[in-house]
Amino acid sequence: MGLTLINQNVSKSYIGCDEIFSVQLTLAAAPSLLEKPCDIVLAVNTSDGMGGEALGEIKEMAGRLIRLVAAQTHGGRADHIGAGNRMGLISFSDEAYIEVWPITAAVGLRCRLNKLRVGGKANHADAFIKARALFNMQSASRKVLIVWTDGVHTAGGPSAKAADKLREMGVEIYCVGVSARNEVNTRALNAWASGPEGAHVFLPHKSARTAWKNLTHSLTCAGATDLVLQERFGRAFHIVGTPKASKGRARRIGQRTLRWDIDALGVDGAQGATLHFLLRHTGGGEGLKPIAHSAVYADKQQNDVQIPIPKVQIQCGAGFGSLAGEDWEDGQP
Repeated sequence: MGLTLINQNVSKSYIGCDEIFSVQLTLAAAPSLLEKPCDIVLAVNTSDGMGGEALGEIKEMAGRLIRLVAAQTHGGRADHIGAGNRMGLISFSDEAYIEVWPITAAVGLRCRLNKLRVGGKANHADAFIKARALFNMQSASRKVLIVWTDGVHTAGGPSAKAADKLREMGVEIYCVGVSARNEVNTRALNAWASGPEGAHVFLPHKSARTAWKNLTHSLTCAGATDLVLQERFGRAFHIVGTPKASKGRARRIGQRTLRWDIDALGVDGAQGATLHFLLRHTGGGEGLKPIAHSAVYADKQQNDVQIPIPKVQIQCGAGFGSLAGEDWEDGQP
């Protein structure tokens, strides 16, 4: 799977002069299908909410994914899933149905996928419950559930509890947001999906190309080793205190440079890591400013990624307090 997420967030989008704020860097990675066999189950929402072009979009993307997994694991051929990997299929509307138990016959799986039709309400809870039966919890294979839905739960019991139970059993849950009305409940998708937040949720309605690239990259690239992340902050900011990493080693180099080293991430299974640190505004005027001058990432697998650099609005003087807030703005390149 390789590096599946790299993100950087700030705790405040508005700060005052000389104010201290916190920053969080998040990384996530996972092993490839050739390094560790995987059982992948596709769960497709076939309720009325998937009418129009939505179900067709799901069939196209899921079909491409089946062909890609087959090609990656069977010497470039798209008719058979190899290297110990298997794929299965669930559909759900008023209740969930096991369409295909995990198999290696890619052609048969695509054929059944293309026969799905819409109708009824959306019972996500039953989809998560039925998915349990398709995974052999005693097997050493990785277990992945990919849910294609708009996130609108209209039937059945509590869906979050059912998803929590599945994750506790060791199943990685991915959610792909698809809707006939381009209205996706992203809060629900993030609640169901595995963490860290953002690593397992894909939104084709915002950018189909990006969502497809991120999803396929998450399932086919190798885990990361010898990770190095180095960030040099702008002249207006200094690092305060000691950075705290959940994995690896983080250290300051002077007042404006930070280095984070991790030996391995996501080699044996999906894995995330976070780095927390504090920055202080030290001068340089007001206005919207990026927190860093440069941010560079490298690893042994030569994953090509860009580290987003968030910006903060700096305002000094009286009346500023009404603008400040703990809103955790996503970083933008």
